[in-house]
Amino acid sequence: LVELNRQLDAKGLMVKTGTLIDASLVEADCRRPRKGEPVEGRSDRDASRNAMPEKPLFGYKMHLAVDQGSGLVRQAMLTPGHVSDKVPFLDLVQGDEEAVYADRGYDGWWYRQELAARGIVDGIMAGNYRQRPLDAAGHARNRALAALRRPVEHTFGVLKRWYGYGRVRYRTLVRNALQLQLLALALNLRRALVLTG
Repeated sequence: LVELNRQLDAKGLMVKTGTLIDASLVEADCRRPRKGEPVEGRSDRDASRNAMPEKPLFGYKMHLAVDQGSGLVRQAMLTPGHVSDKVPFLDLVQGDEEAVYADRGYDGWWYRQELAARGIVDGIMAGNYRQRPLDAAGHARNRALAALRRPVEHTFGVLKRWYGYGRVRYRTLVRNALQLQLLALALNLRRALVLTG
């Protein structure tokens, strides 16, 4: 993916005005383990339950950094399902973009501070907390940012519906991460045809 992106950038297809960062759950290719079942007894030891009770899932989480404007995947990472979206956030920031856009799951002063230190505009949506409720301006800002970061959701939809990545194909993190890289590569090749055609 890195080499392809270097070539696409040389052709002027990477816009770099912003990077859209988000994560999405992917189901494991094995049965969900029973409660209390040891890790050694599982058919996929790398997969895990996610931490969201409203969306229980046993599997993995894909993290994407998508170029704003071109829709090209700049970076793709796979982690076990229990890993927080925030953990790989700074690894997904490319460093050459003007801004980074992300949903409220990435809200944190330390990320905003790190983006400012790198000279990158903060496009992270603000969380609405009981101790720090959002005012009308905060809600308006979130609505504007949601419209800007919408293409990353489209990328997840393409990977899950067109490429069948709603469920992983293999039983280890390494193999499934390689498959995600290949899918991102295929998606970028297809997108490059649209951009140059």
